[in-house]
Amino acid sequence: MSTTSDVHQQAIKPTVFVVDDDAAVRESMAWWIESHGYDVKIFESAQMFLDVYQPHMSGCIVLDVRMPGMDGLQLQNLLHERGCTLPTIFVTGHAEVPIAIAAIRSGGFDFLEKPFDDDVLLERIEQALALEAQSRDDPNRHQDVFNRIARLTPQEKRIMQMICQGMTNRQIAHELELSHKTIEVYRTRVMQKMEASSLPTLVRMLVENGLG
Repeated sequence: MSTTSDVHQQAIKPTVFVVDDDAAVRESMAWWIESHGYDVKIFESAQMFLDVYQPHMSGCIVLDVRMPGMDGLQLQNLLHERGCTLPTIFVTGHAEVPIAIAAIRSGGFDFLEKPFDDDVLLERIEQALALEAQSRDDPNRHQDVFNRIARLTPQEKRIMQMICQGMTNRQIAHELELSHKTIEVYRTRVMQKMEASSLPTLVRMLVENGLG
């Protein structure tokens, strides 16, 4: 494991910070990520990462949700208070939509359930690193999201907000007194117009722009 000094010296490079209390899991993830050419730093607790975090760090975080002491959501909230903008990929063995929504609303980039496919993790990391680089270089990214929202009808906007609150299609259908099939069509239109590949992506768009 890297020392605090090593982390401070290398944090200016794009780095994947893996925070997980399970030694086997974090070592396995670190090996897989490093084997694809990325710099990796591992931490066995949320507090250990918080102790070395610096605002100039570049890269992304792979963060376990359920850990002894400070959990992943608590860490993310503290990092947010410090102005941290590193995209965070939450991982957990207890994936539920409400927890996923809470993770994304607290600044998460995506949410994976253990055991996850290694290739999927790598894909999410690549996307997170690309987003972080874009966030530094693209001052117009927020306007792009507002332009997409402008494409939505009032009903689509309402349904989008309900989706992002964690409501299922069936719950939305009951609330709006529409058929389940109709909500499925609306949901597909919302995802297409917002150019969102997943629920976490959609929620993140709204949260980052103060709309979630």
